[in-house]
Amino acid sequence: MATEPDHGVEVQVRAHAGRPAEVLIEAARDADLLVVGHRGRGAFRSVALGSVGLGCVLHAPCPVLVVPVPTTPPTAPTAGTATVRTAR
Repeated sequence: MATEPDHGVEVQVRAHAGRPAEVLIEAARDADLLVVGHRGRGAFRSVALGSVGLGCVLHAPCPVLVVPVPTTPPTAPTAGTATVRTAR
């Protein structure tokens, strides 16, 4: 697994057996934010969420951020852009 720089954000990586949406919702019980990916597979690739993402958005006990797979490779920030991250 690639290591990212620490920006003051705690990230926990875990593996659990079960239905993905249910496992994520339970794991998010004490979380400040749940981040899930969206691969865009299916008839409405860029519009519709998958069953896991939708289940999390509808039932998670905290805010959910759905991150789509980028269509182009990420680039380094340029002058005049900013990235904001907050942590508790």
